[in-house]
Amino acid sequence: MKECDREGTSTQPISRQRLATLEREAPLDEISMALADARVRYTLHYVDEEGTATLEALTDFLTGIDASKSRSVHTSTDWEHIRTSLHHDVLPRLEALGFVVYEGATETVIATGWPEAVTRALQVADTPLFESGPE
Repeated sequence: MKECDREGTSTQPISRQRLATLEREAPLDEISMALADARVRYTLHYVDEEGTATLEALTDFLTGIDASKSRSVHTSTDWEHIRTSLHHDVLPRLEALGFVVYEGATETVIATGWPEAVTRALQVADTPLFESGPE
């Protein structure tokens, strides 16, 4: 329980309110595991920039990233594989963390925000890909 001195300031380092907030935050292990997946990171980059995205536009973006990284042309089968991965894996994980809302009926992804530490991790993890120009 939080105690206060005569001036009304806290004498303990953490309050019940802060503990409740910490319990509602996404567990660090789940965030770390999600951010280990490049598709998750690129998805967060995209929805952070766009705010709202369709599953089709997000699939196009990730297919382009994959093709660029592998220096190959991707087929419609590759596109479908990425779309399926987004629909059944990536987006549900991000929604469970509270980072996006995925409306499956309209295939719309809406960014809801994430902790500043996640934003910093994203800036470090994939900076070379996003800063590189045409070769």
